[in-house]
Amino acid sequence: MRGVLRRPGVWLGLALAAVGLVIGQPLLALGGVAVALGSAAFGALRRAEVDTPEAGELGAEGRSLVRPLRDAQRRLSELAAQNAGRPEVAVVATEAAAEAETVVARATEIALARQRLKETIRGRGLAETELGRAERLLTEAKSDAERQALEAARASRTEQLKRLDEAQATVDALSARLRQAEAVLGELTASVTAASVSAQAQAIDREALDSALTGLRSFGTSLDEAAAMLEDRQR
Repeated sequence: MRGVLRRPGVWLGLALAAVGLVIGQPLLALGGVAVALGSAAFGALRRAEVDTPEAGELGAEGRSLVRPLRDAQRRLSELAAQNAGRPEVAVVATEAAAEAETVVARATEIALARQRLKETIRGRGLAETELGRAERLLTEAKSDAERQALEAARASRTEQLKRLDEAQATVDALSARLRQAEAVLGELTASVTAASVSAQAQAIDREALDSALTGLRSFGTSLDEAAAMLEDRQR
């Protein structure tokens, strides 16, 4: 949201709105609000067109996981721009687009971490083969030195497989988190879309919009926590 407030058009619009209120000109005030919201929405839409640095590293599967989130963020930016003259819709859409931008960035990081973990897990087959080999050779060991070496190899492979199991559990958890992100953003986008086609402001369920936006913010916080957990894991 801080990036939105840096746009000159936003400040100009807010200034016009303030002047309109001071001199008792509601049309000028409303026009200022429209300018501010339009500028903010345009900025959000432009940012949506720029991929994060991590996005270029994602494979096809990772991109397919992030694409619905990016599409929802673009749609929210478009809705904000299209409803610049309707503050009751544009305010929520603009805030939602800004929050969605953060969600997309975090989700991209998480998708990339998931991709790297899956690459690690590909070594599971070899680790299982080597564990089986060490156990088989242990039954044929003829000296204490040979037995000790094979037991060390078995312990090493067993520990490796344990770490791979943990990595797989993390991959599953990240996959679920990304699916949840798609659901949360989809719900909010649907709510804002419904509000945008309402002919009258009275018909807009502002409570539902605010609730959906609050849910997105809470989910964004949970993604921040997940990203921090991944950083600690990778150290």
